[in-house]
Amino acid sequence: MAGKKRPVSKQILAKAGQLHVGIDLHKKFLQVAVMNQNGTMLFEDRIDNDWDVIKKFFARFPQDSRYVVESSSVWYGLYRYMTDKLGMDVTVSNPFVNKVIATSKKKTDKVDARILADLDRGGYISECYVPDEQTVENRRLTRFRHKMVHMRTACKNGIHGILLQDGIKIHATNWTAMYMIALHRLKNYRIEGYLTEIESFNKIIHDLDYKIRAITSASEEACRLKTIPGVGDYTALVMTAEIGDKSRFLNSHQLCAYAGIVPSVRNSADTIHHGNITKRGSKMMRWALVEAVHTHVRRFPETDLSIFYKRLEKKRGRSKATVAAASKLLRIMYWMLKEGKDFAPNYSQSHKPREDVEGKPR
Repeated sequence: MAGKKRPVSKQILAKAGQLHVGIDLHKKFLQVAVMNQNGTMLFEDRIDNDWDVIKKFFARFPQDSRYVVESSSVWYGLYRYMTDKLGMDVTVSNPFVNKVIATSKKKTDKVDARILADLDRGGYISECYVPDEQTVENRRLTRFRHKMVHMRTACKNGIHGILLQDGIKIHATNWTAMYMIALHRLKNYRIEGYLTEIESFNKIIHDLDYKIRAITSASEEACRLKTIPGVGDYTALVMTAEIGDKSRFLNSHQLCAYAGIVPSVRNSADTIHHGNITKRGSKMMRWALVEAVHTHVRRFPETDLSIFYKRLEKKRGRSKATVAAASKLLRIMYWMLKEGKDFAPNYSQSHKPREDVEGKPR
């Protein structure tokens, strides 16, 4: 299988038939493996992760060549460039399903690229969902806001730490106007530095919230999710952006598995072991669901979801009750979006999805 290390000419590639090109993508470079339909490795190369270099490198390849890149944190920009600008046939591989790479004893960039090419040649590539550009932008918007809030919280915690170290107590509700005035009167350069940062973050978050409200107000799905008590503009946009095309989920169980809030399952002989939730998939989705559950239960205690949470909390504790309620809330969201119905306080009882215990349609 070992082939030449240098790229062959355009003429030779044109005579090789359909090519299967595995691309192991990194931040600074691409490891490329080129295989023909018979499984012969034609050549391998490493090129810079630079769009001009990529365009020049792949210009020699026949139009019907197939390209496979594994999903990672940096795949989307390259995917859009190769498909939209260069007109290439690119498949994004799902690393969780294509476990051949993960379990390979010889785990190198070259081996990864070769396996991707070989899997594509055999038709065994499990494709990743590729969201449209608006969905990606909405994800970037919500995640950026989340990061800004996290950084603002770090600044607030820094101020609390200074007050604790210096034994200073301020008799006002945290972060009210009176509290801020009292902080400025301390004339502490460290506190002033944090306050400057907090004011900057407040402005950024305010502007982001304005954008988010504009997007959700124009989205039928987001407006529908906002009928759930405890779900506002931000949470609604997080959920619709992370879910993307809801039709790719055949049932609510698939969506919960995608969010990583289903128990892990391990089979041993005739015994089935259920463990903690898998936590695969979108962290943002799980975080938003947990926040929504807490708000919902605190402010709307009479709904079926809140009653379910409180009953389970007494038996299993707060943590397990929160996860179970988050899973239940996501299933409710799924059916609301699928059937085009707004939320009702007794939604879980009035609507019984025809699914079995594994979440598969009957």
